[in-house]
Amino acid sequence: MTFVKQDEEWNTFLRTYSSLNIGYDDEPVYNEQQNFNEYNLSPRCDVKHGSPEETEMDYSVTFKTPELGFSIVSTHKDKNALVDRLESHHSLENIFEGSLICSINGQWVIGTKTTAIEMKILRALNYPPTRIRFRAKRWMMDSLCSGTLMIQIIAAEELYYKATHGSIRVDDLQACTSKVSSGYNLIFDDVLKWKHFKPHLASRAVLKMWKYRRFLRSSCVGKCEVPIPKAFDRVMNHVLDLKDNYNNIVGLVQVRCIVGRKSNKANVRNTFVNQSKSVHLTRPRRNHISYV
Repeated sequence: MTFVKQDEEWNTFLRTYSSLNIGYDDEPVYNEQQNFNEYNLSPRCDVKHGSPEETEMDYSVTFKTPELGFSIVSTHKDKNALVDRLESHHSLENIFEGSLICSINGQWVIGTKTTAIEMKILRALNYPPTRIRFRAKRWMMDSLCSGTLMIQIIAAEELYYKATHGSIRVDDLQACTSKVSSGYNLIFDDVLKWKHFKPHLASRAVLKMWKYRRFLRSSCVGKCEVPIPKAFDRVMNHVLDLKDNYNNIVGLVQVRCIVGRKSNKANVRNTFVNQSKSVHLTRPRRNHISYV
């Protein structure tokens, strides 16, 4: 079985990339607001190891509640404290995993015993807000960057029931394709977009195919989960089984997705356009200290 991607489909993608109507007054937008107070902080000359290296940066995060939301581990000789596991939404959005804790409310702690740092954190959390300065590698910045998630339902084939359109829900945000003529084999040229998307925060994407009915509620023909890219500017192509509520296969769907950086739209467009024009479908038969 082969799905043929028409040239017009890619031309449509180019036209729709910058302004795309996906059935809403506004496109789904992830919350981009950061709780960073400062980043790329100035070096401190009054303390030992107060200046980060060229490949590092210091940043600070303010915790307004007694919840810290991450675990720490010690380094050599049980000194210092590294961020290990991120366990709250606030920490996932604002802290780089593997960061070194530099100071707590202005008190420098690099070179201090891990147990002493633990006690300082506990005391500081009792009187919020708590401001913690971290040090991280500059390449870690990618984990907190946001971009535009784009998913294209290219085609649906061998549907058991006729369908007219598809929808994709990413966490709590849903987007729909435009409706086409009812049929068992459909081709779409819509590219669905989610702005300010952070790959490391999204948990799942659910695709559903629908049959539009004028006077009744639209009926779901089948659904499947779509793997979400965890890296920027990497195109992923999937051929997925659509299943009904009883887990029976009721069709096939071909999907393409990418997370493009906001500063790299032209390259993302070229990446999509330069893909091959056809695809053959096959049915794939340490000790932790926690503050939470």
